[in-house]
Amino acid sequence: MNLYRRLFLLSAFALISLGALGANQDQNWPSFRGPGGRGVADGFPVLSSWNADPTAGKVEGIKWRTHVPGLGHSSPIVFGDRIFLATAIA
Repeated sequence: MNLYRRLFLLSAFALISLGALGANQDQNWPSFRGPGGRGVADGFPVLSSWNADPTAGKVEGIKWRTHVPGLGHSSPIVFGDRIFLATAIA
């Protein structure tokens, strides 16, 4: 890996870390299953049903959606008002 690529990656990690320090830690979802690995988002109601498939009827309980190319084998990470996703593209 060349020097410029390493510097870019280190800068990116530093910026993400600095952003995390300024975000409200109670609202972040920093790893798989969230804070402490509990899988619990305190203070947020849990939906008992939802539909994300428009061919199966009215879409309900979905706040947003976006196409993510490749294969997603990781948990989303939430910091502040940003969501980070990882994907694998052949």
